[in-house]
Amino acid sequence: MRRGSGHGQAHREDGAGRSGLSGHHGAAPPQVRKLLREDVVRPEWFTSHVHEVQHGPVRLVLRRSEAVRCTAPRRRADPLAKLHAWLTARHAFVQTAQRAKPEAGLRTLRAWGKRHKLDAFVHVSLHEGQLTALLDTTAQAEVARLEGCDVLETDVPQTALDAQPIHDRYRDLHEVAQDFRTMKTGRLAVRPIFVRKAPRPRAHVFVTMLAVHVVREMRWALVAAFGTTDDDQRAVTVEEALVA
Repeated sequence: MRRGSGHGQAHREDGAGRSGLSGHHGAAPPQVRKLLREDVVRPEWFTSHVHEVQHGPVRLVLRRSEAVRCTAPRRRADPLAKLHAWLTARHAFVQTAQRAKPEAGLRTLRAWGKRHKLDAFVHVSLHEGQLTALLDTTAQAEVARLEGCDVLETDVPQTALDAQPIHDRYRDLHEVAQDFRTMKTGRLAVRPIFVRKAPRPRAHVFVTMLAVHVVREMRWALVAAFGTTDDDQRAVTVEEALVA
């Protein structure tokens, strides 16, 4: 399940939009699992094509990104490897440091796992002064089952807007959210800075916004040259281009 990118987290549009939408938002992962348990939606309905389900007064628009589904195992494998490396380093530290507190390491490790979304299938515990991390393969498979699945909920009548435009407009919101994440993290990382003159924070934000526009232009150019990861999983992303 994708999260934090307009997929899996709730973002809402008001009726002030150009098409007069009452509102639509993305269902969070627990909501999607509840819909599956209640047989409102079925796993086979999540495909690369938009699928619509009527659920009471609202419409559910379903889609699955195969690109996200294929890259998700690699994204999970990296923090898992870091987790095991951290455990090994922590064990070595505890053995050599007399004042080391395993309880503090347990709190730190659990917070790290939650931040990297491993807490759903990795259980960290402390036994006789030793930290252990147990991988729940059943829970991991449940998480992987819905990787890349989107569920959009809208009360817009079908006579006003079809399912495909709803999905496309929601992806536009995803692009906006992605731009804000690009500004706040990674190589741009707009953040509070100490300056002596008032115009300088504005200059800092202006340069960051300019960089966001450059990244957006790069993304469009890469799409034009190589396609998107939805069309071709070997397509080049901006991050890969910058590393190259």
